[in-house]
Amino acid sequence: MKRVCGFCVMVLALAALPAFAQDTSVNVNSFTAPELPTVPEIDGVLEDSVWAGVPTIPMDKDGDSPAADPGTGDLDITLKVAWDEETNCVYFGVHVIDESYINTAGHGSSVGANGWKNERLEIIIDGSNSGLSESNCASGWHQQYCFDMRNIVDPWDPDNSYYGMADTPVSTEYIPVLVSEHITNILQPSEDTYPDGLYLHDDYVESAAQLKCTNPDATEWLEQPVEFVWEIKLAIFQELFALSEWGYSEDDPDLAANGFEEYLALPDHQRVDLEEDYVIGFTVQQNDSDVYNPDGEPSREHQTNTTGFDGNWNSSENLSGLILGPTMAGVGDWTLR
Repeated sequence: MKRVCGFCVMVLALAALPAFAQDTSVNVNSFTAPELPTVPEIDGVLEDSVWAGVPTIPMDKDGDSPAADPGTGDLDITLKVAWDEETNCVYFGVHVIDESYINTAGHGSSVGANGWKNERLEIIIDGSNSGLSESNCASGWHQQYCFDMRNIVDPWDPDNSYYGMADTPVSTEYIPVLVSEHITNILQPSEDTYPDGLYLHDDYVESAAQLKCTNPDATEWLEQPVEFVWEIKLAIFQELFALSEWGYSEDDPDLAANGFEEYLALPDHQRVDLEEDYVIGFTVQQNDSDVYNPDGEPSREHQTNTTGFDGNWNSSENLSGLILGPTMAGVGDWTLR
């Protein structure tokens, strides 16, 4: 009887392991994210004391193809990543200095499939850290989360002027900007269904952004030097499948009103139970457009990320490894350190 029980324990232990080896040999590079002693409010403010002790991760790799030369409009970015066991989420803080800001399409950049041409933040996650090229946005193992701020000029459709910030006075102090959230091939918004952006349940995806202009003489946001901040909280999944595969519809107003919680909470999506030493495949990348095109779509001049690979939005073979580290010392312990 003891042998049978031992076998059962072994099977259960194996079943609890991730589907792929938990190491960083499959990764381009790797970074360690500390566990937070307390979690920040997701408000786009990174001056919270909880962020002060989180180390900076280099986000200085050029992912363009062909690579754009550094120069006017090049991005200067500070990235911090941490995690929390109680909320079972990973937290991202991104501070961007952009010499020329062109955010001109729809929800900021989510028009059709061309959001990558504009000022969009993308976070790519492989919850199993598979390192496999076939782990992609169509497979369910690999998710691309996209975050778009509202556009800063009159939108393409004048009947939908509430899309943008064209009438928002330029501010040299940070002002909050609404964020539209979506997950590529899984929860993809349409302008018709979500004219004011898509918002997912905060237990799974929570985001905030702030923006300011650094030119005190500016009268419009367009092509000005700006600073902006993204603050993101993400649940990590082994797999996520499109709504349609479960019989859901993005057009269901009841689902949308509650941020698609019923769909995201499906146990088959295998939310990862975060713990120290767990490894997540990831990269954070910021897209950047520098030159306004009044006759059509913007054109991306830069894409800055943690890996230096273009196209890692749709494959896990070129991701960084995020190692979940030990708990960071609390604010009250800093002087002791």
